[in-house]
Amino acid sequence: MDQESSPHVGLTELSVPLEGVTGILSGWSGTGSFYEALAAVSGDEDLERDWDEKAIRARAERILIEHVRAGLEKWPRTVEEWLPHLPVSSRSEVISSSTPRGRVMWRDTALRSGWPPRSYVTRRRHREITDVTVTTLAWTVKRLDEIIARTFPGSVVDEDDPTFSVPLEAARKALRLTETPEAPPRPDRHELEALKTSGRPWSYIQPVAGMIVRSETDLHWFAEQLLAPDPEMRWRLFHLAALGHLLQALRRQQARISWRAPLGAGSSGPHFVATLPDGIKVDVWFEAAGAHQFYSGASSSLYSQTVKPVRGADRSIGADLALYVPSRNDALLLEVKFSWSATYISRNGFHQAAAYIANAGSRWNRVWSYVLGPVERVSGTSRERMSRTHLEDVLGVTSIAGLEQLVGDFLGSQAEADDERTRGPEVSSFTFRSSQTS
Repeated sequence: MDQESSPHVGLTELSVPLEGVTGILSGWSGTGSFYEALAAVSGDEDLERDWDEKAIRARAERILIEHVRAGLEKWPRTVEEWLPHLPVSSRSEVISSSTPRGRVMWRDTALRSGWPPRSYVTRRRHREITDVTVTTLAWTVKRLDEIIARTFPGSVVDEDDPTFSVPLEAARKALRLTETPEAPPRPDRHELEALKTSGRPWSYIQPVAGMIVRSETDLHWFAEQLLAPDPEMRWRLFHLAALGHLLQALRRQQARISWRAPLGAGSSGPHFVATLPDGIKVDVWFEAAGAHQFYSGASSSLYSQTVKPVRGADRSIGADLALYVPSRNDALLLEVKFSWSATYISRNGFHQAAAYIANAGSRWNRVWSYVLGPVERVSGTSRERMSRTHLEDVLGVTSIAGLEQLVGDFLGSQAEADDERTRGPEVSSFTFRSSQTS
């Protein structure tokens, strides 16, 4: 049993190598897929598991609201303040109709068609938007309303938070006085620059609109600025970063990688397949609980059979990340532990990594099961044989810094694996640093 405090304590002191996340961002078309991937990261048994995509989005957008709050406070607070700045022009059109509509020009009507008139000359006035300022304001207000509705469902945040209620309501009233597109387009970089130099109050709209635009289009900035400061998001990002570095380690082995399934979509197979130069296929799993059934064709495993008498027990277990080489019957399993607690990384990680080897049974000839921790807590790589009877099974600990070497060793030729088996274990030193903050 873990005697330490919550593994979330001290997470902000641990680095998240976001370059690993950047490496897989190209597979996502927007934040929606990003939320789905974050929601797919499973917590340990002592952490809440009910975080779905909707909850992740709401938490991220709550952070976004805090980022735009300062800019929103500078907006006009009454519709009267907006009126002199609404850039609206009008044009008139003279038409002839069989019935009097709009503003009838009686003198022109009598001159043209006599009296009583057979047709009526009328003038219609059309209001037109003269530039992108009002359109951008409409888009920004609409986005803020959507974000607030998702972040605070079932409540009226405007009534509870004057920071939003006063300037947003003033902007809504101002927009009703002018013409705006039914679905205003998202402003581009040039339009935001133009807004910035349009004077007040438009220069106050630009920072708010710009931050919302960037949160939707720049996923690396979104992860770094809006997600990483939140401990609940931070450990999820570390999992995605570990996946990115795992894929990068495969590329260093000259592997060609194809993306087979979206992260978090409940895939029944590997999410990526890496093809090595010699044609060997390596299956890459993100959350590998379904791997046993996928490869063995059976729903039961050592774990499921063992815990069968336990009501409500999870039906399967699996490593956070995994590489499977079916043609060689090799498996590399990685249990990701992002924590400041050395005990949590070592003891909890060891229990889970050992359980994965036991659950693999006789399906895989060679199983390496590793705990992957942050570099601030794990300063090297270990490699210990699981037993004297099955020398191919290895337990170990490493960090992202040692991931490339570990993958290279694992993907070595079978001849090298046989040589290594005859040589016996080679253990490189590693330490868990004290849980006290230096």
